[in-house]
Amino acid sequence: MKLELKSIKHSPSLSEETEAFTADLWVNGKKVAYCSNRGQGGCTDYHPYDPSLRPLLKEVEEYCKTLPPVKSHNYELKMDLEFKIDTLLSEWLEAKDFNKVLIYKTKDGVKMECKWKGVTLNQLLKRADGISAVRRKITNLQAEGCTILNTNLGFILK
Repeated sequence: MKLELKSIKHSPSLSEETEAFTADLWVNGKKVAYCSNRGQGGCTDYHPYDPSLRPLLKEVEEYCKTLPPVKSHNYELKMDLEFKIDTLLSEWLEAKDFNKVLIYKTKDGVKMECKWKGVTLNQLLKRADGISAVRRKITNLQAEGCTILNTNLGFILK
């Protein structure tokens, strides 16, 4: 079953304890539900666009319960549709960040960002000297035992 979020509208300024957003949930290429979170620590809500979609949404809920739990520190979090929606949003936000900055984890496990003043990572990679600058930075970080987390830099990490 293919689950996607589309038409995502994220509001960092309204995100206090959870991410404030709205989005459409698509299932196997069909727009099924409206998803939202007000960003104040509450649950992520989802509602079918049409009453006729309730059986499909119920099927999606049951499918998500069969997905493997997510391991976090010393415990596991069971998957359900709400958690899956939040996971899809997190992946979308992470992909967006990967286009802006170099994200890495130190050998102590601390997540860090490397920024270039006034230029996003994507903009830097379009410049003639940009790829070599990013490659140098990555080489230095890896020599220090850091792990590069960006998934969009495979052509540099070779």
